[in-house]
Amino acid sequence: MEKRNLFALETNEVTIVAEAIEARVSLLQALPPGEWRDSRLIFLNSFMKKLDQLMEQAQLEQPVRLGMD
Repeated sequence: MEKRNLFALETNEVTIVAEAIEARVSLLQALPPGEWRDSRLIFLNSFMKKLDQLMEQAQLEQPVRLGMD
């Protein structure tokens, strides 16, 4: 049985993760301003940017992989 990397996502799972993060951001934005809230928002926003970059990279690499088959 093949072990799965816990940090590797299938393409269809990325949307689910992005939606979960966006929901968490919405909850954090509802909290009163404070250092804790702001630090979490900064982290989640940077994580979303990285996730967007990875999605774009995966979309660019997908045609290359298909051509290699």
